[in-house]
Amino acid sequence: PNRPGMHMKLIRFLLKLKAPRIVYVSCNPATCARDLDYLCHGV
Repeated sequence: PNRPGMHMKLIRFLLKLKAPRIVYVSCNPATCARDLDYLCHGV
């Protein structure tokens, strides 16, 4: 994702998808941590 991180619509879609694995590449550790928290624990 870009520096602001993933859009909430995409996070919700990925949570519904229940993919066993997601590759996430980020240049911003703060938004990476936030997005991974959402993906691991729900929005």
